[in-house]
Amino acid sequence: MYDWIRIKIGVENEIETERCWLAVGVFSSAAINGKDVHGWTALHKACFKGKIEVIRTLLEKGVDMDAKDEDGYTALHCAAESGHVDMIKMLLKKGVDAETQTNKGVTALQIAESLHYVGITRILIHRGVTKDNSNMAHILTQASVSFGKKIYGTRG
Repeated sequence: MYDWIRIKIGVENEIETERCWLAVGVFSSAAINGKDVHGWTALHKACFKGKIEVIRTLLEKGVDMDAKDEDGYTALHCAAESGHVDMIKMLLKKGVDAETQTNKGVTALQIAESLHYVGITRILIHRGVTKDNSNMAHILTQASVSFGKKIYGTRG
């Protein structure tokens, strides 16, 4: 529990000492994969905020790259939503499931395409992610509303 609190505080406050406290000792799997009230792990938050050193360290410590939050979002979805190309590349290189879908059937590729992130879209397609655009406009509208509520704390 103590380790999870340290990870959570470091990511949320965006302090520069993240590498120091992440490097201290061996974190248990429960600590690095702990979830907040919405099911987000430290990896979700680090990918959303673009904290590449935190992501690198978490991956080295064996974080669950494919952990899903309550809406089925993974760290890859968060990185795609936020437009963080380096995070996408790092997660793909480490073997993240690039085809995974949210609870509403949205993939990271669909998110990137809907936000016109050409670079991320190309990377995902180049890695073999398949395009399935069935009912994409409706799905993405609903997913974006849900995601925004979670990020900005307007969830009801």
